[in-house]
Amino acid sequence: MKERLFELLGNDELSISKINKFASTAQNDGLAYDILKVKWQQSKDIQALRDKVTRIKNATIPVNLPPDIKSVRCIGGKTIEIETAYHRVWLYDSGFSVDARFSPGEVFLNFFQNYVDAWKAAPFGRYYVNTVFVATVTTILEVIIAAMAAFAFAKLEFFGRDFLFTLYLATMMVPGEVLLVPNYITLTKFGWIDTYYALIVPWVVQVFAIFLMRQHFKTLPDELFDAAKIDGASKWRFLWTVVLPLSKPVVITSALLKFVGSWNAFLWVLIVTKSPEMRTLPVGLQTFSSEVGTLYNQLMAASTFSMLPVILLFLFTQRYFIQGIARTGLK
Repeated sequence: MKERLFELLGNDELSISKINKFASTAQNDGLAYDILKVKWQQSKDIQALRDKVTRIKNATIPVNLPPDIKSVRCIGGKTIEIETAYHRVWLYDSGFSVDARFSPGEVFLNFFQNYVDAWKAAPFGRYYVNTVFVATVTTILEVIIAAMAAFAFAKLEFFGRDFLFTLYLATMMVPGEVLLVPNYITLTKFGWIDTYYALIVPWVVQVFAIFLMRQHFKTLPDELFDAAKIDGASKWRFLWTVVLPLSKPVVITSALLKFVGSWNAFLWVLIVTKSPEMRTLPVGLQTFSSEVGTLYNQLMAASTFSMLPVILLFLFTQRYFIQGIARTGLK
């Protein structure tokens, strides 16, 4: 029956009456394929019509079906519809591509198929582990170092403090791309290429985090420091038991900015990693792009579950983020 349908479509003297005649008799025969709707457009160009038939053949997947077809009819002279007791599937011949459309039940079952295909296309489980580990460790180390440096610049008295802080701020004017080659050469000598050290160590110090915390620490009254010294508290204890608890919004803001920056890091990770086992999500997304084209459906799906953790993190911490920016006096 399948061969008879395509023979009919490829006939030079194609007519609607022939299709209707075929449709009226086909419902009593066992069709060996699951085409429930095939779009056909009338054309005087027989060769173009045969090309369309060829594409329809390639788009059809033969399956074994019981002979319980409800109806086969021609609608509007342009569409053959075959209805069975199963889910409906419409295969359209649209230009150079073939799209599959499903009934509502099938749409729900296949709604997340792109996410499943994207997850299986590359070791995204490993990418997730690497990204979470690198971002978390980098953030923790950066907060610790920035807090100690900011406390020293804000509350401790030593020679050249303000000048040294100005030099630190001046480094923010140096683009990160300028440091790529020197940092790469240094890590090569250390033997850290394609290791977690290369992904973490160069980025544990961030001048902006030091600046953000220092601006807030300066707003804390000096009487707190004097009272802590009278009670016998050391500078280290005063920092961790008094200053940081009072600066929670600023600390969370610094941590959030660092975490997002580390999560989205692409260029440096691409340079210092060689094996797929050491790559992170931003680099892993390149799996769907190549010289021959881009799988946009899977790329968008992978991008969605790559940025979802960051969005959720910001939703839960946005209150502290706003307070942290406001308390530092930044506009």
